[in-house]
Amino acid sequence: MKIAVGVHSESTIDAEVYFNHISAIGYWAQKNDITFIGVSRVKVAAARKKITEIAIEASCDYILFLDTDHLISANMLELLLENKDAAMVSALVYRRLFPFTPIVFKLDKQGLLQDALINPNTGVYNVDGCAMGCTLINLALLQQLKKPYWEDKHFRSDLNLCTKFKEELNARICVDTRIMVDHLGDRQRVNADSANQLRLDSMKGDLDADSI
Repeated sequence: MKIAVGVHSESTIDAEVYFNHISAIGYWAQKNDITFIGVSRVKVAAARKKITEIAIEASCDYILFLDTDHLISANMLELLLENKDAAMVSALVYRRLFPFTPIVFKLDKQGLLQDALINPNTGVYNVDGCAMGCTLINLALLQQLKKPYWEDKHFRSDLNLCTKFKEELNARICVDTRIMVDHLGDRQRVNADSANQLRLDSMKGDLDADSI
């Protein structure tokens, strides 16, 4: 099994994230056949397209996309691979800005994507959309989709890919709530432990501003 680790950035990467990612990738490479693919100063959809093309040309079985504002754990890949038969499996990622909620989506009765509020350490959830910052994609299933795989149209490119997997293959997309990351926000880390307090602090700040 060959795994591409794809990282893209439009700007400078935070040193803490850089060292965190290098440490994790080094750990994974001890047990897995890892191909590292980095793309810089390219828009997100174009970067993902390029990373995907390189991974396919290199005969990789999976792509693990990592965002450059995420701090990850060394055991993340091992846990993601427990769901390797899914089209996509994501860690539990929280928004780095208000309302600091999980980036997870389910379709409502009208067929519209809505936020799904799920809790950490409560299992693996089948979803209709997920974040792409710490996400493993099954390349065999991806290549069954109609091209282009990545495009920004009604939604951003990651949610469009989720929709393609669902509509064309009825494929499984899931979020593993055992796997949590620190999403670097404005002078803060957003994760399962900090999200509620950050949300309350932000709402309190808005109320204080209204009273002035």
